Amino acid sequence: SSGINAEYGDQDGCQVVHNRATLLICLVISLFGETLAPFVVLSPIFQSQVPAKECSEVANCTEETLCTWEWETNKHRTIVTEFNLQCNEFYRALASAVFFLPGMAVGLLLAGFLSDRLGRRVTNVSLMLISAVFSLALSFSNTFHMYLSFQALLGVTLGGTMVTRVVWMLEFVQDNSRAYASAISAQFYCMGTALVPLADYLLQDWRYLHYIIAGYALIGGLVL
Repeated sequence: SSGINAEYGDQDGCQVVHNRATLLICLVISLFGETLAPFVVLSPIFQSQVPAKECSEVANCTEETLCTWEWETNKHRTIVTEFNLQCNEFYRALASAVFFLPGMAVGLLLAGFLSDRLGRRVTNVSLMLISAVFSLALSFSNTFHMYLSFQALLGVTLGGTMVTRVVWMLEFVQDNSRAYASAISAQFYCMGTALVPLADYLLQDWRYLHYIIAGYALIGGLVL
């Protein structure tokens, strides 16, 4: 009887250790994956906003005319001021906010095939490290077309990590606990969503946002 109890006690102890290890793995994957995703998704919206400006032609200055805006660059630095997207060219800044979506669609399609061949962990970690390179390169963009190109490439890595990260995480979890694991993971996405406007408010520079994305993706790729 004591031997049977000891055997079941060891099994219960192993189960507790396994559950705690699984929870830790899910938390780490969510911390570096789900928290980072909103920065890539939402940062273009903040990067394309129009900061404080003054019109050099006060008599006839609207957003539809070919007037010249003088930026108060000491206030806020966005791609609108960086690439001088004023008046009739402002639509480019608005379009850039969703330019990563086509790249994201490509990443969603490719990542499934890559993860089946290379494994989910290798695919996810590789894409995170590549996204760090793309984000850093994007921060050094000196033309608007270069910015759009790296924005699309960053979308490819985002789509790839999103489709592989969740499946990779749920592989560690038992069937009856996957709903809880998904709920926990979603909380980290919400946390990242809340941090994006705070980071933009404190940094006041679109390049610094991409420094954060590059650094966080690099750390996440090395840790995972």
